[in-house]
Amino acid sequence: MKQSSLLALIGSALVSATFVLFVASEIPLRRAWEMISSIHLPSVLTFVALSLLASALRAIRYKVLLQAADSSVSSFGLFLVILVRNVTADLLPARLGSLVYIFLAKLRLGVSVENGVASFALAILFDALSLAPLIILAVGAVHEDLPLSVPNLILAATILGAISLAAILLLPRVVSILKVDLRLYRLLPSARSLQIQHFFSRVEREITATREHGVYSSVLLLSIFLRISKYASLYFFLHAIVFPLRLSFHDLPWSSVFLSFVAAEASASLPIAGIFGIGMYESSLAFALSLTGLEGQVSLLASVLHRWITQLWGVLLGGGALCLLSVKSWENEQEAPKVSPRIALLASAAAFSLIVGLGISAAQTASPEVSSQKTASIGEQVPFEIVYDSNSSGTFGIYLYSRSGQTSLLYDSEFEEMFPDPSPDGNSIVFARARSTARYSPSDIWIMQRDGTHPRLLIENGTFPTFSGDGKRVYFERQREKVMAFSIESGKAEILFPVDGEEFKRAQVVKPRVADDGRSLLFTSDSPSPWYAWRAEPRSGIASSLKRGCEPVALDNDLLFVELGDASGNSRLRLTSVKDPAGGALLTDSAQNSYFPSFSQDGRYLLYSRSKEHSHESAPYDLYLYERATQSERRLLESTSTDRWPKELPSSPSTPEHTEK
Repeated sequence: MKQSSLLALIGSALVSATFVLFVASEIPLRRAWEMISSIHLPSVLTFVALSLLASALRAIRYKVLLQAADSSVSSFGLFLVILVRNVTADLLPARLGSLVYIFLAKLRLGVSVENGVASFALAILFDALSLAPLIILAVGAVHEDLPLSVPNLILAATILGAISLAAILLLPRVVSILKVDLRLYRLLPSARSLQIQHFFSRVEREITATREHGVYSSVLLLSIFLRISKYASLYFFLHAIVFPLRLSFHDLPWSSVFLSFVAAEASASLPIAGIFGIGMYESSLAFALSLTGLEGQVSLLASVLHRWITQLWGVLLGGGALCLLSVKSWENEQEAPKVSPRIALLASAAAFSLIVGLGISAAQTASPEVSSQKTASIGEQVPFEIVYDSNSSGTFGIYLYSRSGQTSLLYDSEFEEMFPDPSPDGNSIVFARARSTARYSPSDIWIMQRDGTHPRLLIENGTFPTFSGDGKRVYFERQREKVMAFSIESGKAEILFPVDGEEFKRAQVVKPRVADDGRSLLFTSDSPSPWYAWRAEPRSGIASSLKRGCEPVALDNDLLFVELGDASGNSRLRLTSVKDPAGGALLTDSAQNSYFPSFSQDGRYLLYSRSKEHSHESAPYDLYLYERATQSERRLLESTSTDRWPKELPSSPSTPEHTEK
């Protein structure tokens, strides 16, 4: 191996290794597994079918080019060669690995080197030519949302198409020049020079014969169809990954995603790209995904999973194909009739339409259905109004429980409205609005009046909001890794915790509650293991674990949190003090799970939800009110829906008590 080639390979390996180490330091394996375990299987199957169709189209195109030059090859053997070529094309920078086609076609199919080189060169040029009109169409479809100059992109695509077309038409002439330009051979022995000249003569002859057969138009159509099938397969796999986040086809416009894939592949094909394009491809795709609303680790994780799993699929196919090629040669196999480009195009169009149609239908069928569930108030009178979230309509919305024991809807939509928190004066309610209940679903924070009117976006990219004691700030969770503080007056957000340090760099920091007017922070984390309740001082950054549990909340010196894993296996509420988190008493029934605790403003009452089941998204949780003075609890709702996160809605001097709708 030449020194320059060795250095290029080492450089590629370093790029790939650096990116892998970066991903490993930023994304815990459990997060990757969470996304993989919830992947949408129908879209995965659609990806598999379309990827095989794209490989079949590539094999058909090569067969058309080869048979036009009077070279007969086995269709199945050629398909196996293409599967191996697909793997090696990504293995080396600048897609140099695709040259393996020439080697395998000669070794296992009996194709002459000259014919292999001719068909390989034409295939590359038709690939570039077929990409140009697709780019122009995609740019035209998304021109208003592109961060780059639309005229420049269209001009670049036009130039790409023009150069590719000119190269296809002038290719025989270029080879002829290589054949007769003696300056290329002056350093070689005369015998070697003559061999190379004869080689170029044969390549020129093969290219000329292919053109004279009039197959260029068919090859171009096959190339366009190949491109469409390939990128459609990648599109469906992307949909499979983000489907649990309730990102639909509408949220993944084909034109924008197509351009993202083109940019990612172009960057992965650069000479500086790593092995398998690792690093360049994922970075480009992550940026594109961020435009759909996915932020930070989620967009990076989705792009990494998309690239690595599709590459793994290609490696499995290529490895199997290589095994078959190694045990059998298709060189002398009797051939079936020649392939007809027209019939191949019609059959491919029918297969593509069927696969895509079934894939779209399966995705729509699997979309979460909105169905109402029964929620019945028991009619218990309470000393204050209670705001909570419930999925009684089929999606989570914000509801009110009145003093007289009646329930009413404050706000609901086709999205998931969750985690309501009223302002200290009771005039406003903040809540999270997410695409789905999945952990990493894109979510924003909204605010509305206490009666559910005038809802508006307050903070982008956030969830689980809580008002500060003076009502001037909103604390919230972002990307399950940090606690933010948002100033309502200035409209700016800043990181509250963790500001620096390694302890929580790869840990989840969720469900934050701020006490002592911002001087103390309570949250749930999977450090050192899922789950622990934590307390931190944002100013100093000092944090200490309280106890194994979650959802801690404090009022003055009182601490209330969910203690996990008692003898019954259920979760119970522990009421204790901040100074002695292991003390206090367990309050709730050990035969059920109790979650979503909060204090009333005066501290006399506790609010929470309870269910015999566990799921926080689908189990039938009912609301409960616990009176500390009498140590008694009252069940407020009897429901088949999930009613959660009850909080006192303070009385507002300027607003009469809410009237049931």
